[in-house]
Amino acid sequence: HGCYSCLKAALLQADFFTKVESYRLNPDKHPAPYLVLLGDYIDRGRFSYAGTLRTIMQLYDTMPEHVFMLRGNHEYYVELKGQVLAPVRPSEAMDSIKKKASKDVLAAYMNFFETMPNMLLFDKTLFVHGGIPRDRTFASRWEGLHSLNDKDMRFEMLWSDPSDADAIPDDLQAENARFPFGRVQFNRFMTKLGCRTMIRGHERVREGVRTIYDGDEGTLVSLFSAGGKTNEDLPPTSNYREVTPMALTVRFQDGVSTLSPFRIDYARFNKPEYNAFFKTAVGG
Repeated sequence: HGCYSCLKAALLQADFFTKVESYRLNPDKHPAPYLVLLGDYIDRGRFSYAGTLRTIMQLYDTMPEHVFMLRGNHEYYVELKGQVLAPVRPSEAMDSIKKKASKDVLAAYMNFFETMPNMLLFDKTLFVHGGIPRDRTFASRWEGLHSLNDKDMRFEMLWSDPSDADAIPDDLQAENARFPFGRVQFNRFMTKLGCRTMIRGHERVREGVRTIYDGDEGTLVSLFSAGGKTNEDLPPTSNYREVTPMALTVRFQDGVSTLSPFRIDYARFNKPEYNAFFKTAVGG
């Protein structure tokens, strides 16, 4: 969610770069490491564009076989009356550059966001920004896994959130772009896909990681990797300061996935000597 200090800390705490280098040098002795990013790279953080988004683009450009850059709902721009706009509010990232960036630059970002994948299916684990599509859309469009490329299903999976209910009626789901779904609807969707676990972002959870559903049919985990009470990478009034930012290591071996959350140590990367953005911010 736009928090550069959290991104940098999580990568280094996970020793990601060393793991990639070890695998490249000797793939027979080292497991293949993958970085899965759940979207919303340009949301709330002070250094969203130049820090978070640019870094992730550089990572993908350098090691595309190891980096999965999924789309979030904040990576959604529209063109209206000759202008490129960010309809998702708040839109601090767009506000920070719209007076400096030309329409062509913003249009290039819009087109780039449209090409981003919005989910990753690995064995029986589905990584996605939001959640599942509306019941009505899924029922009418589902023909197999290829149906997940349907434009409407892709869009809806950027926006949905799990609820405490067993199921949410169609008319209630249709009321807003950001809509809820229930446990029974989640289980039905995962069964159709042949999946067991969904890891998603989108929704602020104060503890950083929360198991929402955990039953015989499937498990849903919400992960939030931005926040910190004293994190100066966030605007002073951000409610993300209430969050303990977390990351998640998933180890897959012999057909079994093990999930290990870890707390992101962002504080070190609020210091100018470890985060060059603060040199500019502090030193002018």
